[in-house]
Amino acid sequence: MGSILKVGIVNMEISVNSLKKMTMMEWVSMMSFGCVMLLTLFRFGTTWSDSESQMAWYITSLGLVAVGVTVLRKQNARWSSIDVLVLLYSLYLLVNVVFVSHYPLAHQTMMIGQCVLLYVFVRLIITDGGNVSQAMICFMMMAGVYESVLGMMQLMGIKDTYTDSMQVTGTFFNSGPLGIYIAVMLSICTCHYLRTRNKIIGFAVVVMLMGLCATWSRTAWLAYGIVLILLFKSLVIRHWRIALLLFVGIIITLYFVKQGSADSRALMNIVAFKEWKLHPWWGYGLGGYVHALAHGQIEFFRIHSDSAYVACTGATNLAFNEYLKVMVEQGLIGLVFMLSILGFSLFRLYRKHSPFFYAMFALCFAALFSYPFHLFPFMLLITLFVAIAADGENCDMEIGLGRKVLAVASLIIFISFSFFVNREVDRRVEISNDAKSFSYMHNAAFIDDYFELLPWMNDDREYLFNFGKVLREAGRYNDSNAILRMETKLDTDPMAYVLMGRNYEDLNLYDEADSLYRMAFLLQPNRIYPLYRQLKLYEKMGSETRIMQKAHEMASFNPKIMSPAVDEMKGEALKFLNPNN
Repeated sequence: MGSILKVGIVNMEISVNSLKKMTMMEWVSMMSFGCVMLLTLFRFGTTWSDSESQMAWYITSLGLVAVGVTVLRKQNARWSSIDVLVLLYSLYLLVNVVFVSHYPLAHQTMMIGQCVLLYVFVRLIITDGGNVSQAMICFMMMAGVYESVLGMMQLMGIKDTYTDSMQVTGTFFNSGPLGIYIAVMLSICTCHYLRTRNKIIGFAVVVMLMGLCATWSRTAWLAYGIVLILLFKSLVIRHWRIALLLFVGIIITLYFVKQGSADSRALMNIVAFKEWKLHPWWGYGLGGYVHALAHGQIEFFRIHSDSAYVACTGATNLAFNEYLKVMVEQGLIGLVFMLSILGFSLFRLYRKHSPFFYAMFALCFAALFSYPFHLFPFMLLITLFVAIAADGENCDMEIGLGRKVLAVASLIIFISFSFFVNREVDRRVEISNDAKSFSYMHNAAFIDDYFELLPWMNDDREYLFNFGKVLREAGRYNDSNAILRMETKLDTDPMAYVLMGRNYEDLNLYDEADSLYRMAFLLQPNRIYPLYRQLKLYEKMGSETRIMQKAHEMASFNPKIMSPAVDEMKGEALKFLNPNN
């Protein structure tokens, strides 16, 4: 421990000397990166939160810094091919939202808009100089250690988790994203340690490895493992047979650790690919992935009712493959834009021998099996990586007063748009907080309040589901179904279909009710409740033949999870089959 401290003191002296030599622009660049990294440690969810409001105002302040940097900078203005790709992709997304998408996506579009603004501002501020890069790596190291220590403290019961259902979450709502975040920071720190042998970095790597193990995230382990293969590629090539056997063994082990989860993700990928083929070029439109997945899943199990995937099917509103999500929502055109930006950025970072290459690669690899681009911390990170990659691959241009005025004027337009975004985010966060105060009470007295906030909450699946339930309990069955149909665009939970079926049943529209119960079952065919609702419907209709058919189906049914409620429903079915018992 003493030797580590001595080395740390020496490294601190070197760092202090490096900081003294830094220019004002390098200081601004370093502090801007540090503040963005601090933002990645805020607690963001998948809906509106106070953290988003704080982040929005920080991005605006970063724009003001960018104006100052643009005015004071003496070197020539520079453009990158990555900048052009980002511009074209942003325009394509705008076209997709306006002309293709028919889904509620205020939260998603606001996230994309803020990341575009962040890219523009960061692109003008951050420079990839040696001292600045060292400072950036230190910021990422501290962020990774913080999340790792917080996760381990949660595991020991010292700190509370984000949600009661998970033992380790860090500042995230799930252990999976926490593992990916640590793997990203661990990748860049491992690379830096191998180059510098800095013992402080080495100690941080050990801490993050402990944090990574605590998350039990297979995606994170695999992403970091691929990074290690890249870092030790000469050794891997020299002993490729052993490396191949180890790699195959690890993949098989990781698969069987949570086989059900892996099979469920495989099913989602199969269904998503089938749905993409229906709209290959433009996609379903931004925000359409979940609705397409639900439709595809229903059709899949309508044809393959005895599929092995029945046992592992679950409800989700997340895509466990970001690239397939882009294909489904944006078509091939959107996927080509996205892969071009990521590919060019990785190539630029690799060619510059930048440690950021390994962090970005880990994040892009994790996106094959998880949903990092659904979450603000990872969107901030990928925006930073792309901006860093774009710096340096430039064609210099003459800069004069006219060009500088034009650049500042353009930035002022972006900042004005950023102010508009901030006001909208603040309003959405306030409305979301108001909605949370009553949306879980299921009280008909709040129906007018539900309707008043609906235009701003129509992309919140929990809000819509609760609203649908309240309307049903108030006897407003048609209104309930209208709201629940909106909810089905945001989630693959079959309960919305069941509730719509019950509404139709109470309206004496039995065929419509039967159809919706059937859709609910096909959406997740390892749940018995939709079959039970059909049985009760047939009993009300007095259809003996269909009652017996459904009772036989329920009696032989193997649910995903056994419970007293399942036993009770199967017991009712058996009474129809054995009325004398």
